[in-house]
Amino acid sequence: MYVYAPLGYPKRVYVFLLVTVWISLLFVSGCGKDAMKVYGPIDYTDGDEYIAFTAEDAVPSFSFEYPSDYTLYSYQPMPGYPSTSVILSDVDYQYQEVIIDGQIYVTNIVEYPPEAEWDYKDINIYVHKANEYAPGAETEVNERIDEYKQMVRAGYNEDFKLLEKNRVMVAGMEGWEIVVSFTDLPVIPPGFPDAGPRTRAVSVIGRELFFDYQNTVWRISVFSDAGNADQAKLDYEHILGTLRILD
Repeated sequence: MYVYAPLGYPKRVYVFLLVTVWISLLFVSGCGKDAMKVYGPIDYTDGDEYIAFTAEDAVPSFSFEYPSDYTLYSYQPMPGYPSTSVILSDVDYQYQEVIIDGQIYVTNIVEYPPEAEWDYKDINIYVHKANEYAPGAETEVNERIDEYKQMVRAGYNEDFKLLEKNRVMVAGMEGWEIVVSFTDLPVIPPGFPDAGPRTRAVSVIGRELFFDYQNTVWRISVFSDAGNADQAKLDYEHILGTLRILD
């Protein structure tokens, strides 16, 4: 192979420099691929801007701090399973009621007030026991990406994009994080023709983090309309920084 050596450089020196550059590029490329994103711990505040929450009855128990403009809508610990869910939102909402054959049923479909159709931030924390159906965080993050794609194929969402997929560390635990965007379409939920569709399509940004801890799988999610995405990101980072696993 012929190697051109610039004027003033012996050929052997130029080849050495060229090989050194190649090795350096490979090293930098490899470091970028395996880089770990770390959410370091931050102190709890003493003011009115945040609210401290402790899941005392959960297994394992944990605590974190969330912005005071959110409302805690649901906290369901099931220590015998174990399983825990925490739901917070900065808008007032309720679960829809539908009438089927004269009977009133409460669905799991969240009904936002009209102004919240395009202006909202939601936080969800789920902890459940690892088992054959949920073998771990790495599997769950990949299955979650597949779920988003299935929602597009089913016609509920469109324009799905996986913006980021990161290896992360939070509360001393290693895990996975994804950042996604999609358009939530105004469709009628299947099986509930009287529930009615959302009033308009909404551009959504979601951040979800998965990690394993003592035979449990954790998922921490923050969703918002695109206009509130920057603030939702700050809220998400504060929750991760103040997350403490207590046992």
